[in-house]
Amino acid sequence: MKYRAEIDGLRALAVVPVILFHAGFEMFSGGFVGVDVFFVISGYLITTILVENIENDRFSIVNFYEKRARRILPVLYLVTVSSAIASTFILYPEYLVTFGKSLISTPIFLANFFFWSERGYFGGASELQPLIHLWSLAVEEQFYIIFPLFLLLIRNHKKVFYTTLAIAFFASIISSYYITSIHFDTAFYFPITRAWELIFGALAAIILRKELFDVQGYKADIISITGLLLISYAYLSFDSQTPFPSIYALIPVLGTFLYVVAASNSRITKAVFSSKPLVIIGLGSFSLYLWHQPIFALSRHLGIFESSIPALLCLTSLLSYLSYRYVESPFRNKSLVSRKMVAIFSTVGGLLLIVIGSVLVLNHGFPNRYPVKDRALLTQLSDYKSYNQIAFDARRGRQFADNDKRRIVLIGDSYAKDLLNVLIESHLFSDAQFSTHQVNSECGNLYLSNYEEVEHYIPRNRLERCKVMGWYEGASFDAILSEADEIWLAASWESWVVDYLPRSMENLRDKYHKPIRVFGIKNFGKIEPYELLAIPANDRATYTQRTSDSAEEISAKLAAELGDYEFFYPLMQPLCGGSSIECRIFTDDGLLMSADGKHLTKEGAIESSKRLSSVLAEISSPPR
Repeated sequence: MKYRAEIDGLRALAVVPVILFHAGFEMFSGGFVGVDVFFVISGYLITTILVENIENDRFSIVNFYEKRARRILPVLYLVTVSSAIASTFILYPEYLVTFGKSLISTPIFLANFFFWSERGYFGGASELQPLIHLWSLAVEEQFYIIFPLFLLLIRNHKKVFYTTLAIAFFASIISSYYITSIHFDTAFYFPITRAWELIFGALAAIILRKELFDVQGYKADIISITGLLLISYAYLSFDSQTPFPSIYALIPVLGTFLYVVAASNSRITKAVFSSKPLVIIGLGSFSLYLWHQPIFALSRHLGIFESSIPALLCLTSLLSYLSYRYVESPFRNKSLVSRKMVAIFSTVGGLLLIVIGSVLVLNHGFPNRYPVKDRALLTQLSDYKSYNQIAFDARRGRQFADNDKRRIVLIGDSYAKDLLNVLIESHLFSDAQFSTHQVNSECGNLYLSNYEEVEHYIPRNRLERCKVMGWYEGASFDAILSEADEIWLAASWESWVVDYLPRSMENLRDKYHKPIRVFGIKNFGKIEPYELLAIPANDRATYTQRTSDSAEEISAKLAAELGDYEFFYPLMQPLCGGSSIECRIFTDDGLLMSADGKHLTKEGAIESSKRLSSVLAEISSPPR
């Protein structure tokens, strides 16, 4: 295909905002959509090459995958192996186990599914994942596995090709809209909700190939500049609360499409984006994309990120240049690297990543690297994640048995799950049966006649999911509430939810005529394993630290609203020894109460059952 320098210039416009977004530049709050620009470019390039080769009877599936291997695997393996070496020395076992799993998913191009299972691209946890950006590479490669085979099979059936492509496009974009509204993280990572973006690129290739769009001069400038404005708008106005991809991704995707079909015939955009600086950045964009996230994530683990951003950007640029010059480029040269060498390198390299990842996971992140006094704590941190939800989720929507045991409905989010674990660990509630119901924290644990009045409090990318999950709706849950003896409410109450809480409780009492117990929040402050390990083991049992400002504010607001209510149970003070400002964060055995400052570890639940003994004794009997 004819080389288009302005496409490499557009690559520069795609990769730089992604890097600045991950670096925390607020101006580029939507920089993550640079990945969507890459998707369209990839769809365009791959379709152009495939269609040209197929029409000229030159297509070889072996040659195609060989070129893909030469293009991505050498630098990918370099970056991931380098990250693995550095991570082994830098990451604590908890993070090293997660890194090992991500490493295993990389050569088999399933990283998007792995990070989906880890729940979330946005937020502090994702910033600490060295390989989280490889989700997009996995989506592209999944497309590259299917699309060439599809083209090859129906190369002589144009009507079938266009019909199938149209069906796939509309099925993908519709699924993107609906799945985003129901479950944001699933839509963000899944190939079915992203395929339409690559197909948009394929459409651009077909239009240009068939010469169906031919504009010149100022018209091409207007169209291509319009495309750039759409892309720039997404970079500057989108953020982590934007329901994405959904139909919002149409803005940068359409912008990229307009640029691709018009820029080659433009004067202004072609001249600007064919300039040497942008082309150089575009040529190295793959290396830049691969290197930046491991460097940023590992520096965050070391606590040097905020003070070293300029140096880290320079390091990213240097490593990218070196890997492009001495790894990417040589491997593309068939006279230097034969097909056989590519095949051997690809197979051995992929197996090596899987072996390294498996070793990290099977050895639990090597806690033996640390002193004996710290190993139990580090092992605890790497094993806590699944504990929170198991007991609660097993009782969701459970019908009450026909016996004499107390019937309690526990409603809430992950804080309610913690509460149930504390109740179980206390062994005081063997005479009670629990049915649970989840209301996510962002939705508001409220029983209202009209939820439209609170919709503006809910993040845009979560609102539809709140509607789909419902609050207290449903005939089955209504029957459970009607059969219950008591209704218990626990949540990570947000300020706006507390404002509506008295009305919600009144609505519940009027409808179901049951005692309603309300439980306050808990908080242990910021948990930083690196800092906590520096505390002498003998001092950990008595060590205290500040709780978060927001937790203090919510705790005070709950006390003001419900302080006189007989069935309101503040938890901060008894958990923290009478204070809502300072809290003891270790158990008597020197293990953490919480791994994130909000949710309890198993040891934390056991310890909480002791610290909350007076509260548990009171609620272990039915209200009078």
